[in-house]
Parts: sequence; structure tokens; C-alpha cells
Amino acid sequence: MWYMKVFEGSWKIEPLYADQERLCKSRSRISEAEYKKCSGGKGRIGSKVTMEQIFQPSSLLNVPPVSWLIHGITIETIKILLEDLRQYVIRIHKSSDTAEYKKSGQHVRSMPLYATDPKYYDLAEVIRQADLWTFPKSKHPWYDAPAKVKVKTKNGICHLNIEFTLGWPPHGVYEMLTNPRNALFFRHFGADFSQRLDNKSTKVLKKDGPRQITKVDKILRWKLLGWSGEKMRYMKVFEGSWKIEPLYADQERLCKSRSRISEQEYKKCSRGKGRIGSKVTMEQIFQPSFLLNVPPVSWLIRGITIEFTKILLEDLRQFVISIHKSSDMV
Repeated sequence: MWYMKVFEGSWKIEPLYADQERLCKSRSRISEAEYKKCSGGKGRIGSKVTMEQIFQPSSLLNVPPVSWLIHGITIETIKILLEDLRQYVIRIHKSSDTAEYKKSGQHVRSMPLYATDPKYYDLAEVIRQADLWTFPKSKHPWYDAPAKVKVKTKNGICHLNIEFTLGWPPHGVYEMLTNPRNALFFRHFGADFSQRLDNKSTKVLKKDGPRQITKVDKILRWKLLGWSGEKMRYMKVFEGSWKIEPLYADQERLCKSRSRISEQEYKKCSRGKGRIGSKVTMEQIFQPSFLLNVPPVSWLIRGITIEFTKILLEDLRQFVISIHKSSDMV
């Protein structure tokens, strides 16, 4: 925050007796000991947080329109950080719900369906690799950097070249990119807990063994400094492709080699303990529709599209990071 003259704050955390009315038949103010007694020790205690934050841009930057931009970015970033905390708690709640459903044998709609029939690949090997990536308190942590995005615009068409890695098996990453339900890969958006990228409808047009052509109608919810929307209706061209390559994360450590090897050779030299991650290369092109492909509207559309492509990829990265961190907490 080098551009801030003032940036400071404080917060207060108070207990929130979530089950007081239901278990204690009371709304009046009570102590924690009284709550524990009247609820029979079964009452959940949550938290009510009150924060006070003040900030002021440095003198040279505290003039419009620069100050407006800094104010907007700072406020939006604070909201995003608080939303991250909220989503972290929501994920803890949902993970416990999923465990209960598994025990009871009931169907969980939010649990992922496989995009490819497991009979066409080694599902057991994918699960084994996932176990290697989620081994508790690994002595060799993995870091996935944010996606590298290169942008070129020619003849009104914007071209994105994107590269990133994920500490997760290639077929698991393929599921993330192709699963029509999105499962829980993308963060929730708004008060109704809808996902940022949500599925509206799915129709399989053609099946050919492990390959299939699927028509999917998705909704992208976005919000940027007061601007918001849902669909890509304003695009004349919007298409892309990706390539997923195996990344032998422990090759140098376990195989004492950097030379190119096959998956079987890697499995052999690492004695089955080598993690296989994913290197993803994406090519994306888009062009706003004719009436909107003129400045400054086209600049706004390009800016929003590029920014939220990065945000969706960051959602995937954070999803994998949360898996790694949750295993470390075991």
C-alpha cells in the first residue's frame, strides 16, 4: 500500500448464539455460560464482526479521477478479501454436509459427475495421484503461480494466450475444464450463493467412445467497480481451445533427472511416489458484436472479458490450493 498516506483499522468480534431462539426459547441477552446450560451444550456459537477501516491516498494521488480509482479498487479489494473468508467457512460447512451424505448413501447434486466415462481411462490411477497431492503435511509443498496471460488484438479480434500449472492430475484438471456442472470449482457470487460461472443447460449432441460433443449454455456473473452483468450476449466471436500436459513434479528429486521421460518411466524411477501435475496452455479469441466493437465500448468489453478470464482461472488455482491446504490441516 505504498500509495496510501493513511491505512489503518480495527475490529471487534462478539459471540453470536446461533441456536438461542430454537434451543433456549429466548431472545434476551444471555452469557455464554447461560447459553451453554439452556442449550444443553448443543448450541452453536458463531461470530459477529464489526470492522472500522480508514484510508487516504497519498497527496499526489488524492485528486480526481485517480483518487476515485484508488478508492474503488481499495473498497472492492476489501470486499473480495472478506468474501474469501466467508467462502472459506461455507466450504467447511459444505464439506461436512458432503461427508454426511456419503455416509447415508444419499445422492448429492453438487457432487461432480465425470465428464468422461471412467471406463475410458484409469480412474484408480487418477485417485491414487489425487491421494499423493493431498498427503497430509507434505515435506515438499508445491506452488502454482497465477496464470500468465498474453494479449494481442488484430483486426478487431482479441487473442489470449494463457499458460498455467496446477498441482493436480491431468485428468482431474480436464474434469475441471469440461465438467458441465462446474461442481464447486468456481467461487460463489452474490447473496443467493450462485457460482460465478454457472450452468444453465446441457445437451449431449454426439457421443463417440470417450469423445462427445456437448452444447452447454453457461452464465458468467461479473461485477467490476459498479458495473455488472451475466451473459456474453455481446460477442460476435467467442471460442477457444486448451492443451493439458503431464508435469512430473518430483522428477528431479526422485529420479535425479531433468530429461524428458514417459509416464511409465516416471512411475518406475519414482517408485510410484512421484506426483503428476498439469501444465495447461489455452488459446482464446473473442470479438465484440458489430455495434459494440467501437471505442470506448469495445475497450470496456475487452477489459471485462480479459479480467474475468483471469478471475475464473484464479478460481481454479485457489480451488486446488484449498485442497492442498485442507490436507495439511489433517
